[in-house]
Amino acid sequence: MAPDDLCLLSLTELTERIRSRDVSPVAVAEAQLDRINRLEPELHAFVRVTQERARADARNAEEEVGREGYRGPLHGEPIGLK
Repeated sequence: MAPDDLCLLSLTELTERIRSRDVSPVAVAEAQLDRINRLEPELHAFVRVTQERARADARNAEEEVGREGYRGPLHGEPIGLK
């Protein structure tokens, strides 16, 4: 799946793909960060983007999901606060 396609999945679709380990939380985070980096100069939608923390959290979620430690529908999902 192309990175931009990951950004267009519904929360339900993305959750299922992460739970089944069809999609990596790291790949999702990287796709979202890439999209933010491309569009943010025009949109000005975020005050701050914590890229390194997002990457670290995605790596942790990927390890947990891989160890059968899936905790629920938002586990491994990147979020943006406004």
